[in-house]
Amino acid sequence: MFWGAVGYNFHSPLVAVRRRDPSERTSDKDRLGLNSKQYCDEILHPYLLLLLSADSEIIEGGAPSHTSKETRLYATWDLQNSLASKLT
Repeated sequence: MFWGAVGYNFHSPLVAVRRRDPSERTSDKDRLGLNSKQYCDEILHPYLLLLLSADSEIIEGGAPSHTSKETRLYATWDLQNSLASKLT
């Protein structure tokens, strides 16, 4: 699986999303796809949030890793802190 972002006058690098190994399984039903923690740690923080400015809007698909409570809270907190550090 790959991840990328595009916008007005920019694009992110194309990122290969690693497949989690069985030791990272969170439940018996976990198929080891991209989960919220991996999305926040390996996509949002190192790539997406660094590209954003105060007037940016994130539009994502409805994948569970995009819409989970953990992802929304992380993105809101990290974006506010990233923008605050850029302004000071």
